[in-house]
Amino acid sequence: KEKKILLLGNAQVTSKEIFNLMSTKAGGFFASDIFSDTDFLKDIEKITSLYYKNGFIKALVSNSLTFDDTNEHVAILISIDEGIKYYVGNISIVGNTALSETKFREQFPLKEGDVFNKQSFFEGLNNIYAFYSRNGFLQFKCGYHITHRDEASKSDIDISIQEDKSFTINDIIIKVNKKTRDE
Repeated sequence: KEKKILLLGNAQVTSKEIFNLMSTKAGGFFASDIFSDTDFLKDIEKITSLYYKNGFIKALVSNSLTFDDTNEHVAILISIDEGIKYYVGNISIVGNTALSETKFREQFPLKEGDVFNKQSFFEGLNNIYAFYSRNGFLQFKCGYHITHRDEASKSDIDISIQEDKSFTINDIIIKVNKKTRDE
């Protein structure tokens, strides 16, 4: 099928960047003639993810497909409502005693003033979980709340830690089986 793709609403991300992400290509000499719903839905997810990584955490990507009477040609319309580009505002952490404020900030890739990136935010949480796990806090809990201040284009991050108690391993005993089935 011949495909035509139209993008609307992308002001902060170029059409070229979006088209380079997509598996679905407009009809042409080198483009596949087969339209794949699965690939196209993955393309929409990739576009949405691109916006999220660039601070447009409320971006909406929608689409519509229009087939001609013969079902041989499809027109694809991708509409993007970019919304506001958010930056990291205040970052606060409460309840941490094992991890100092300085060490916490070393574990957390986002800094105040950075473009808010959801992927980096969750990477930071994973780093904190890893730190506490390595240090014996098996019942550690971490909660978060993000407040989006549209008027300031800022996202404030509040992280609460419940450390509970730290566990240590006293002894490791390895017992060797003296009999085997081969005997």
